[in-house]
Amino acid sequence: MKALERIQQADTILVTFLMHLGDLVLTTPFLHVLRNAAPQAKITYLVDEKLKEVVQYNRNIDEVITLDKKGRDNSFGALWRYAQGLQARRFDVLLSLHPNERCSFLCAASGAKYKAGAVHRLFQPFFDVPVRLDRTKHAADMYVEVLAKLGVS
Repeated sequence: MKALERIQQADTILVTFLMHLGDLVLTTPFLHVLRNAAPQAKITYLVDEKLKEVVQYNRNIDEVITLDKKGRDNSFGALWRYAQGLQARRFDVLLSLHPNERCSFLCAASGAKYKAGAVHRLFQPFFDVPVRLDRTKHAADMYVEVLAKLGVS
């Protein structure tokens, strides 16, 4: 099954992005395109705890979950426990927009049935479709391009 079909047929989608405020705001077009591609899906957005309020009322998101990356979740043990919580939720699709080690580890260990998007090279074997970010583009376009590379427009 192609990436587009998996996204369109997913009941649950987890989007991961643990960057800073400005970068988080620039994912808004990505979320809009994703919602249009999967209107029936429950879209959950994993963000840094201190930025939850920035996205919690976005109509393209059904749920926001947070990670306290500089506090209680700032250890390998805490990340492992967090990943186990993600596994229990059994997401159909995971879309990653943040290819650092912490986020890539959580994605790889999430238990999602299908994983695609930006990922650190060490965790690429755990992804169905690793996508390289084109950092020559404006960030908003770069994130939307992740979906385009998966056949979503």
